[in-house]
Amino acid sequence: MASQDQTATDLSQKGQLLLDRIRKVAPDGEHVGNMFLRTKLQDDGIQWSEDDYWEAQVELSEKGLIGTGRGRGGSLWLRQPIEVSAEVIPGLVEEEEKLYQPLVDWLNEFLGHEAKERDDFYLPRITASPSGRKRETGIWSRPDVSLVQVNRFDYITMPQIEASSFEVKRYEDAVNIDSVYEAASHSRWVHSSWLVAEDSETNPRQFSDRFRTELERFGVGLMTMKKVDNKYRFTVVLDPEYRSPEPKEMDEFLQYFFMEEGGRVDQRNLRRFREKSRPG
Repeated sequence: MASQDQTATDLSQKGQLLLDRIRKVAPDGEHVGNMFLRTKLQDDGIQWSEDDYWEAQVELSEKGLIGTGRGRGGSLWLRQPIEVSAEVIPGLVEEEEKLYQPLVDWLNEFLGHEAKERDDFYLPRITASPSGRKRETGIWSRPDVSLVQVNRFDYITMPQIEASSFEVKRYEDAVNIDSVYEAASHSRWVHSSWLVAEDSETNPRQFSDRFRTELERFGVGLMTMKKVDNKYRFTVVLDPEYRSPEPKEMDEFLQYFFMEEGGRVDQRNLRRFREKSRPG
């Protein structure tokens, strides 16, 4: 995998100038506004037109050196290089999809035990877009794994619907700051959003202070999963912030949660969900 320094050797003069300014004002990947950067360039005596600036930004973005965001005037940040050891680390998967089912099994076996004892509705399932198929509503539209449960109580007659999203990342992708933003993008639909990072027993991942700060800023929980003795061990590192999504957003989430491949609706589980969700 090429590092940022290696990629930067192929930059145009304008691209290199902009990259140098970004590294100077936001070396640790902080978000910085476009208006601030343009002012900084002018202060340094670089008189660029609008087209000059945006051409340089597009170049850096296309080469994967920066990320861009919306907001007043737009913003960007320096992508941090991912350090991958040259040695082969045992127990890691080559494809992210292979981590989904172990997570679903764990959610069923451990977190779902109490719900099953009460005969409440509890269903974790893989909701990632099928491999090779373009995501319908955006690059970060669908969680890899989702969980819907309905909690019923002895004295409160209104059941509580609770939804959780899980964004899963392989070991080599787990510490990329973009994974936090991807997990956070699901927050509007669910009560709690998780980032689940593949880890290694022999080479455990270290999460930077900035990584943890971004998790806390967006209210995203962090969980690791590592293969030990041919079974996955899950560890909660940081609990997520509990949110209350708007009913319209929750309804949109449930529509694709109960959708099976081929556009069919999972009628059996949908009927049970509606039954358990009725006041009683």
